[in-house]
Amino acid sequence: MTGHHSYCEAQEALVEFISVHPLQRYETLVAVPKLRAPIVLVHGLFGFDRLKLAGWTLANYFSNLPDFLAAAGNRVLVARMSPTGGVVERAAQLKEFLDRESPGEPVHLFAHSMGGLDARYLISKLGMAERVLTLTTVGTPHRGTSFADWGIKRLALASLIRPSTT
Repeated sequence: MTGHHSYCEAQEALVEFISVHPLQRYETLVAVPKLRAPIVLVHGLFGFDRLKLAGWTLANYFSNLPDFLAAAGNRVLVARMSPTGGVVERAAQLKEFLDRESPGEPVHLFAHSMGGLDARYLISKLGMAERVLTLTTVGTPHRGTSFADWGIKRLALASLIRPSTT
């Protein structure tokens, strides 16, 4: 595809693809525009950029999405952050990644699940609002998650039945 298109067009196409055609290959359904700024993919909780064993890639968190976006001429970066850290820690890691991989450049963030919370913190608390052109979140628990509530209840119960050490 030639020329530059708006990020909204790319975002709409991607969201339509993900919601309507979850099992089909990306390139058979969507034409992605070339964007001027890099697209940064931000993984969620328990996420990763790539799982490797002895130099072999076993899995990519975002499947073939990075290759698909890059095939349209986009620069695509896949962030690597702690899979189990908290939002503050992961947002700081995301900032370090951006400062290292695209210093001073504006970026488009595409975040999955907890990665969306990390990205929001990055923008609102770590002074990155000027650099982040757009933030697209997919499956982000903006209003919390029942999984966290379940964990908190289990921790509270465990603290009640823990044997005394005195």
